[in-house]
Formats: sequence, C-alpha cells, structure tokens
Amino acid sequence: MWRFLDEDIDVICQTDVVPGKLREYLARHPEIDVNLDKNGEREFFVTEITERFQKLANEWFDGGVNLELVRY
Repeated sequence: MWRFLDEDIDVICQTDVVPGKLREYLARHPEIDVNLDKNGEREFFVTEITERFQKLANEWFDGGVNLELVRY
C-alpha cells in the first residue's frame, strides 16, 4: 500500500498518537483525573485484536487485560 503514496506524505498511526495526546489532555485537565475511579473495573472494547496490541495493553495496565471484540 505504501508504495502508492508520495514520499512527502507522512502516515500517522493512531497507536503512536492517541496515548500521548490523552496523557497531554489529562495533564492540562487535572479535574478529570480527580474524578476517574482508579480502583474500578476496566473494560476494553476493540475493533481488532492483535498480538501487539494485547501485549501493549497488558504492559500499560500491568497485566490482566481482556480485550472484547466488537463489530461495527
């Protein structure tokens, strides 16, 4: 696929961008962080389950992450 793109085009992958942007947003809005329940149950709904994402999710949340596949 990439061979059809002009070399001047930057391809942006959401997995590279979204976590950092969320971190920045929460840093700018501490009132949201205060309202987040740190001891609640987490549910993860994804449109695709890959080995890489499963590994990253477990690293980010210290293991025990179960991803639930949703169809759109």
